[in-house]
Amino acid sequence: MEQICSFYVGEVVTSIEKAALATSGSETLIYSTINGGIYALCPFETREDVDFFTHLELYMKNLIPLLGGREHLSYRSYYSPCKSVVDG
Repeated sequence: MEQICSFYVGEVVTSIEKAALATSGSETLIYSTINGGIYALCPFETREDVDFFTHLELYMKNLIPLLGGREHLSYRSYYSPCKSVVDG
């Protein structure tokens, strides 16, 4: 097995399900946390989606100043190298 991505939730995950949000859609991981949050991890389906969210993330990094003075990519790659993961 090879680790592709690691994601820090910040809360205790109480349940996780793999489900399709639409009848013809791809499967999505839906999880809930101890504080009542419901979240979804959705795969991108087209290259245009990847390009859009990559450019959006780069634009937001340049627009919004660093809160803690720490670069986001170095934070994401602290324990394992960050490859091509887009935060949404």
